[in-house]
Amino acid sequence: MKPVKKHYLVEINIPNPTAGQRIYLGDIPELRHVTTEQMESYNSSILSFSPAQNAVVNQTGGSNVVVTLVEASTEDIYQLPYNSLTKSLNGGDVTEYQNKKFNLPKSYITLLGTASLSAGQSVVLSFYYY
Repeated sequence: MKPVKKHYLVEINIPNPTAGQRIYLGDIPELRHVTTEQMESYNSSILSFSPAQNAVVNQTGGSNVVVTLVEASTEDIYQLPYNSLTKSLNGGDVTEYQNKKFNLPKSYITLLGTASLSAGQSVVLSFYYY
């Protein structure tokens, strides 16, 4: 595995939560054409507020979120539970990938339910890449 050289924090704001809602990650110029090696998620006990000063979802809210990551035009990582990406909930492990070039504008989160989620909260993901 190549060493991770860079990191970028991505915020996905929840405008008005509804069950089954998809929220796309959008175009993130800093992450175009990069190879992702690791990814991590955060809850409010680790990161209270996002860089945009929005409240970060708590652990219960995170259990209602799944992440789908698209590589090229294929949903390569499909409905990965958000909390499974939270290091503190998984014995300190960070999810690792082998040379994944994700198409973030086509990647999204899905809200499975609305318990402990409210408008204006954010889901926060770290991308470690080289």
